[in-house]
Amino acid sequence: SSTILPAVGGSASECDTIPGRQCMASCFFLLKQFDDVLIYLNSIKSYFYNEDPFNYNFGQAKAATGSYKEAEEIFSDDSVREIKIRLRVFGMACPVLYNE
Repeated sequence: SSTILPAVGGSASECDTIPGRQCMASCFFLLKQFDDVLIYLNSIKSYFYNEDPFNYNFGQAKAATGSYKEAEEIFSDDSVREIKIRLRVFGMACPVLYNE
């Protein structure tokens, strides 16, 4: 992933497109370079303001860079409601799955 995503996201035909910026954000997310993640996510957030996965990842990147207040606002927004519900269900299922 860390070689394919920048090859796509950094290519001349994709670097200034939304999918290209998503690729670069994903690459930096996997590399845990969250300041770089935010550069790319900030550049496309107006296109994804109602997208649960985008907002969740944006909140994670904000928290990882120490922007806790902004992350809290993102996570408290109703737009990430579905993901929060899924994580709760998954969190409750894990002990059952692993007999803990």
